[in-house]
Amino acid sequence: MGEHLFRKSCQKNGWYYGWFYGPDGKRVTRSLRTADRRIARDRLRQFEREAHASGGAASNAAPHTVEDTVRFIVEVGCSDRAEGTLEMYAKKGGHLVRVFGDQQVHALSLDKVQDYINQRLGEGAARETVRKELSTLRVALETAKARKLYVGDPRSIFPPFRVTYRPRERHLSVEEFGKLLAVLDAKRRRWIMVAVYSGARRSEVEALRWDTHVNLETGWLVLPGTKTAKARRSVPILQPLADELASDPSKKGFVVEAWANVGRDLRIACAHAGVARVSPNDLRRTFASWMKQQGEDSAVVAKLLGHASTRMVDLVYGRLNDENLRRAVAKLPSVAVPSVGSTSEAALGRLVGEEGLLGTGAPPVVAENLPHENQKARQISRSGGPRWCSSSEGVPGAGIEPATRGFSVPCSTD
Repeated sequence: MGEHLFRKSCQKNGWYYGWFYGPDGKRVTRSLRTADRRIARDRLRQFEREAHASGGAASNAAPHTVEDTVRFIVEVGCSDRAEGTLEMYAKKGGHLVRVFGDQQVHALSLDKVQDYINQRLGEGAARETVRKELSTLRVALETAKARKLYVGDPRSIFPPFRVTYRPRERHLSVEEFGKLLAVLDAKRRRWIMVAVYSGARRSEVEALRWDTHVNLETGWLVLPGTKTAKARRSVPILQPLADELASDPSKKGFVVEAWANVGRDLRIACAHAGVARVSPNDLRRTFASWMKQQGEDSAVVAKLLGHASTRMVDLVYGRLNDENLRRAVAKLPSVAVPSVGSTSEAALGRLVGEEGLLGTGAPPVVAENLPHENQKARQISRSGGPRWCSSSEGVPGAGIEPATRGFSVPCSTD
């Protein structure tokens, strides 16, 4: 819950007011009867807990647990979602069921969700993982609310939980790719080659079929777009991949065998090959990075990856290497640096006066040309002394506000 605290300008006592969403989803405003913000915050949280504890469930609703809610969105309620999204719900929902058990959804509260977050972080879960679990719970509760099994407002039980997204940068170099292929057997080598040379997602790699997705005669590979319907696309088959596919004598059924433990096996293979660990998604990043490093436009890379815009290419997938950075810096103009002492002080003064600090066209400032009064004022300023004036002295231009430039104003004693 955010700290929805405010004061009314018409109230002279300075008391805080606060608001929250009640079990029926409506906004509830309460006077907290204190001018202390900390006490006001605690009272507001207590009011919210009491409200949801007493009215979080529909009066005629059958008992509905967190497990029931999660199972429904995975098996029935979100059939329009992509297969990968449903797999994420099932995986993240498993932790929700494990921690919350058979707890009723109407009994969920801000404190209980915060306890869940603390427990998962204590178990070593990454913040991004916990965020996805909370997202799964939010979808489950919103679906339960639509089914009249939960009448509370899901927004009111989720505490602030910020996650700074840091995209991975790992991708294979050409040399690392060769080393990795050398330690794999034939069927796993084909899996890796399809992933790297097509930029396909793991689910797309394992969904490829010879009869519908591969055309060696025309040299095109049709990726089914398992995440979204718009992700379906065609990718040219590079010659190394074409040779690998042509070596298959049967060319029936699926192009590659499903790799159940691909993450674990890739970690072991990378260790044997002497390269840093990569994940299946890093292979997709390798495809995009190699093209970006060769100067390919992001729009083309996005099209081949199945993205609607270049945002993910620029943010996540298209990684440049050191050589790209060197070439970019090498394009900067080279300027000859003059030797030390080659410019006289007089010339430097003219340069500053004409084009530098005083602005274009201003006369050069030379210390010997300053009026007597300004020279004396500068000496007083350097010595840290006072800046008063007498009837026989002028007021230095730098000693009054606003400052004047190049002349002095006589000080009047009248």
